[in-house]
Amino acid sequence: MSNRDAVLWTAELLEQILLHLDMRTLLTAAQLVRRQWRDLITTSPTLQQALYFKPVAQASGPRTPNPLLAEVFPPWFRLDLDQRSPLVCRDNFRELRIGRTWLRRAFMHPAATWRRMLVQQPPVLQLGR
Repeated sequence: MSNRDAVLWTAELLEQILLHLDMRTLLTAAQLVRRQWRDLITTSPTLQQALYFKPVAQASGPRTPNPLLAEVFPPWFRLDLDQRSPLVCRDNFRELRIGRTWLRRAFMHPAATWRRMLVQQPPVLQLGR
């Protein structure tokens, strides 16, 4: 292994590089590059937090919705909560990307990654008072 390879395969450095990828690329394509990348992405607490699989520490700052879930399930991420119409209704299901037959199988697969994702960071730990 060359000196260059030794530096590039340092887990900490690779983790910092991978954190600059967009979420979709990190979740999909980056894991196909090398087994070491996939292993790091699936085991690094920092990368798992960036992918909304593990919670970040509770912070007093704003909560950040999961961008991938917001893209796929937009009715549940609406910000116009003061409208008089119901937040989610039957028509909303027709708008979902999973309503398209060719995507339904992937989304409905029991091991689909979106099923393990947090809705937001930091996550809601308690409802009500």
